[in-house]
Amino acid sequence: GVFYATREPPIVPDVLLAVGVRQGTDLTERENLSYFVWTRGKVPDVAIEIVSNREGGEDSSKLRIYARIGVPYYVIFDPEDLLRGGVLRVFGRSELRYCPLAEPYFLEELGLGVRLWEGEFEGIQRSWLRWCDRAGNVIPTGAERAEVEQQRAERAEKELAALRAKLREQGIEPPA
Repeated sequence: GVFYATREPPIVPDVLLAVGVRQGTDLTERENLSYFVWTRGKVPDVAIEIVSNREGGEDSSKLRIYARIGVPYYVIFDPEDLLRGGVLRVFGRSELRYCPLAEPYFLEELGLGVRLWEGEFEGIQRSWLRWCDRAGNVIPTGAERAEVEQQRAERAEKELAALRAKLREQGIEPPA
């Protein structure tokens, strides 16, 4: 959870992003399992709530708390539109409250956007919340980058094999 005051219970976002904050590596220590604003030096830059029922307060109490503690951006991802406010809502903090942002959702200070993406992730086909660049291009996951690199390497191997075959046709033995 995010501990923002010593006498207040933490607020627990489903996802948080804090740019420029180092995560401790020893996960047996309590301070590395939670986000203590006073030790990290800042509130998270983004809090994301994923709605799974109507009882979480994502568009009421949590919205007010994140605004009050100063989280610059707040995202509500409601895949089933249970709260009837839309599948994706993004808010930017202005003064002490949030104002809804218009699509495309680009978080200017972070140089990062969020968008819905239809596709398969870990074997599940559905609409997903993804990070994107200013143009709306989805930022690939590590697995997606590895797959693209694997495909590139396979193409290069095929091209090399074809070039070697052409050299052999001309009576030239290519180097190994």
